[in-house]
Amino acid sequence: MAIFKLKGDKTTSKVWLNDKELELKKSLKVKFYSPSGFSWGYDGAGPKQLSLAILLELYSKQWALDEYLYLLETEISKLPFDQSFEKEIEY
Repeated sequence: MAIFKLKGDKTTSKVWLNDKELELKKSLKVKFYSPSGFSWGYDGAGPKQLSLAILLELYSKQWALDEYLYLLETEISKLPFDQSFEKEIEY
């Protein structure tokens, strides 16, 4: 398990993982959900893309594909909708 720091800017839809900006294109190559960008605070395409992008940075591709929906359900969908955020997550 790891503890990681997430920061999301609602104005730009950019998200940083441990102070490194997540790349949308990298996660889109693995699974295509939301070409318009990341989002959070609900269960939809943008939050799915974000969950996958986070786990691709931390773990293997297969592990990320196996676990991203769980991360979506337990953490990403519960972030404040339509607001910027900063949060530490243990995963």
